[in-house]
Amino acid sequence: MIFSIWDNEIEKKEKQKKWTDNFRKIGEEVYTFFVDTVIEKGYENREGQWDMSCEITDAMKRKQHILVEAGVGIGKTFAYIVPLLFYHKKYGRPIVIATSTIALQEQLESDINVVENIIGYHPEIILVKGQNHFLCRNRADQFFFHNKNKENNKEIYEEIENGGCERNDWDINISDKIWNQINVREFNPVFCRQNCVHKDYCYYYKMRGELRTTNGIILCNQDLLTINLVKRQNWGNEILTDKFEFVVIDEAHNLENKVRSAFTKEMSYNSLSKTMEHIRKISNRIGSMIDEKIKKYYEYLDQVFSELYKQKEEQDMKARKNDREIERYYVNCNIPALSKLKKCVHDISLEVSIQFGVEASYKTTGIFTYNKQEGREWYSGLQKACKKDKNILNVKNLKNIKQMKYDSHSADREHRYKYPRFRMISEVYAITCDLGAHINEGNVTETNDEIKVDLEEVTLEDALWILRMTEDILIWLYQTGNIND
Repeated sequence: MIFSIWDNEIEKKEKQKKWTDNFRKIGEEVYTFFVDTVIEKGYENREGQWDMSCEITDAMKRKQHILVEAGVGIGKTFAYIVPLLFYHKKYGRPIVIATSTIALQEQLESDINVVENIIGYHPEIILVKGQNHFLCRNRADQFFFHNKNKENNKEIYEEIENGGCERNDWDINISDKIWNQINVREFNPVFCRQNCVHKDYCYYYKMRGELRTTNGIILCNQDLLTINLVKRQNWGNEILTDKFEFVVIDEAHNLENKVRSAFTKEMSYNSLSKTMEHIRKISNRIGSMIDEKIKKYYEYLDQVFSELYKQKEEQDMKARKNDREIERYYVNCNIPALSKLKKCVHDISLEVSIQFGVEASYKTTGIFTYNKQEGREWYSGLQKACKKDKNILNVKNLKNIKQMKYDSHSADREHRYKYPRFRMISEVYAITCDLGAHINEGNVTETNDEIKVDLEEVTLEDALWILRMTEDILIWLYQTGNIND
């Protein structure tokens, strides 16, 4: 074991030395590019641009963040493109560059092409735009299924037949009303892969697949980068490849608003009231008696918004006293009525779920959730339910339990036991996911002739088997008292 650790340390040092040596060479190439090559090619030598590029190269070598601010005309774009291209030439790993607008993306693509031609290196470049910019052939088929639409929009139909895929590529004018009926509205890779006859020549479908596998340079907007971050935080399927080591955020002063918007959920008193009234209608239709709970809901809701309004008034008063304007309000979430409102919402949801015959136990513990994106919540709930099992609370990484081996002599409590009940519940959860919510996520086999998806065939025996195991789990939870925690 000691020798293994020692070997790892030696390996790390060797990798670091190689990385440093490589970047020393990259730095020399960057230096030569600005002081010799660009001059030979007839371009202007800008000292500030050269200094900036060297600083960026040094930050890449040290794997550190760098914030660059420079005046107009220095050439910030070329300053970071040059070291990135030399890095990519050496390592061949993907790079992400995020801009604030599509116009900047297109300009950036043009600038990269200029540098590529100078150094004689041409990596793959993927210019990513939002899905609404691209044609969906499946939706277009539905739109032009009616001959009337085909006759009234003959030019558009001909462009589509000639292989047009992006709105900006067409010389004809397309109204927003028509375009919104034929563009990509909700991209679903599973549906496209299994059901769309146009997938083999759909530009957007191809591009989305390339974003996950490319080793080239990805030019996207900050919105897409932010959405990718949200998906990563929520255990979702990321849009971009996870192989990149460096990200450039151009016009980074816009990023704050992009991130805030992506992570912000807006609610108003009216919207919350409308939601509750909708629930009331549902409950009345199924004969549920939750009027008292809804009455409490409005009571707590009024208290919460009264407290929020009070906080707002206090901040306004303080701003007027200091003769300044309020840019952003800050909320103190220590509101007693807020926790009561949360519990009240849970009780109402549970009541409605029961009336519809839906098992809502997962609402309290997260044990029975079917959403893979709620992985953290699910394992946390499972840990809570199995807390009386051997040393369950000592486990730091719950997902490792399935791989743990029993060792009665182990000094490490985390690896001494098998956690049989925990493992059993986890397996039932996995089986249920595969046979239910995620049944369409089968293995894909591609041949020259067809694409085959291996889907599970759910039988009555499968359902009875899972039901029997679930019954055993619920009995155990009830007997140990965990089901009421």
